[in-house]
Amino acid sequence: MATADKRRVAVAVFNRAGDLEAALNELSLSGVDKEDICLLGRGNTISQMAGDGGPLSSFAKDLAAVREDGGSKPLLASSGRSIHQMLSELPAERSVGERLATWIPGRQSRLLEQFLDNAAVVLWVWIDNTDLERAVPGILLRHTSHAVQVHEISG
Repeated sequence: MATADKRRVAVAVFNRAGDLEAALNELSLSGVDKEDICLLGRGNTISQMAGDGGPLSSFAKDLAAVREDGGSKPLLASSGRSIHQMLSELPAERSVGERLATWIPGRQSRLLEQFLDNAAVVLWVWIDNTDLERAVPGILLRHTSHAVQVHEISG
């Protein structure tokens, strides 16, 4: 369990809308609050995956640009607790991978940036209690074909 000055977060990558929808459904049924979930994606990746309905569409409605980074596709984030603000507060000249490396080890943050650049969506879930700490990684693993990372983040 994270200490008072540190929080735990589970991070997973999704390439297919159906897998992401299934993960969001199961997270909700397991008691994860929508405010503890954030989606990160480039350009209109999240909106394209969302389509017209389901839990993913509610996240797509509140997307906001974290920043333009010189490329043609801005990084967008849903308004889940803290992540949008955390990324926005970092220096604009830094790449997304460099920004994520503030909380996630460099090699893993660069890998997440590569996934984002290749039309994947990163799902970020804050874990605030022991029950969710056990459940969330398993839920994410059931629905993604990629590894699930759990990190302890200061702040």
